[in-house]
Parts: sequence; C-alpha cells; structure tokens
Amino acid sequence: MHQTLVEIFAKISSHYLNHTLRHLRIATTASDTGKRDVEDFVSIADFAAGAVCEVLNVYVRSGMPPVPGVILPVPASINEKALALMHWFSDQRGPLKRLVISFESEPETTRLRVRHYNFQGSSSHVA
Repeated sequence: MHQTLVEIFAKISSHYLNHTLRHLRIATTASDTGKRDVEDFVSIADFAAGAVCEVLNVYVRSGMPPVPGVILPVPASINEKALALMHWFSDQRGPLKRLVISFESEPETTRLRVRHYNFQGSSSHVA
C-alpha cells in the first residue's frame, strides 16, 4: 500500500506542480528514529484529517452528503477545536495549499471512488 500511495501522490502532485519531481519519498511513522520527530510532524495532518472527517460526517448525518466540486461552508455545529482547524484549513490566502481527496470503497465492488472537496471558511476566524 505504501508504494501505491507514492504512485498516487506522484500523479496527483503533477497536476499542482509546475516542475517535475525527480525523486519522491513518503515516510510513515514506522520510519521514526525513536525521537518521535516524525510522530510530531504527522500530528498536524492527523488533526486536520480529524476535523475534515468530522465535517463530512456532519453533512452525511444531516442527510446532505457533500457534492464534490461545490465549495462547502464549514458547518457551525462542529466542536470548537474542529471549527478552528477548518477555518485554518479553508483559508486560501497563504502559500500552503490544502487538499482534501477522499478514497471511498464502492459497496459490493473492488473499485474506489475518488473525490476532491473544497471548503469555504471565514478568514476572520483563522487560528
């Protein structure tokens, strides 16, 4: 699965980068040196992914699953920590780009559905 992730990431990143990548390396927490530095680094992505999952679950529970390609407002009903993270996550003013792509298995098949989501936040609430 690690090699598959590297290949998928390389293909997706080619749509966002103006230059080619000569070598692409993706590490997991299993690569940690024992100092927990990799664990600290991935915790940022873990927090952001948890907030995105909470938002998507709120939409599904409300009977309004998000539609890919439509910019979504961040629901005010999520917890404060997730709300602060989503306002940061949806802020497009800085050079760091945030990308949400979901890989969902289709029921009763071996196929994956790939979706891209955009979130609209309030820049006045950026943490």
